[in-house]
Amino acid sequence: RGKQKFLYNMAYDPTASRLSPGIVLLSELIRQEIDAGSHMFDLLRGDEDYKRRLGARMQPLVRIRAGLSGGWM
Repeated sequence: RGKQKFLYNMAYDPTASRLSPGIVLLSELIRQEIDAGSHMFDLLRGDEDYKRRLGARMQPLVRIRAGLSGGWM
């Protein structure tokens, strides 16, 4: 099984939107990961339309806050 990959952010240039270079590149990266045996390509948080078009499924997020009561020992 391949390593899990993550994508954090993509830039968007409206002047290149007709060509969709970012989506073309991302699609190829996902294809390469599938070919390498990866079962997960995490597009991280956000519900942008391009993620749904690429087949992403929303997963619930969990936020955990931790702290010390009373300060350091």
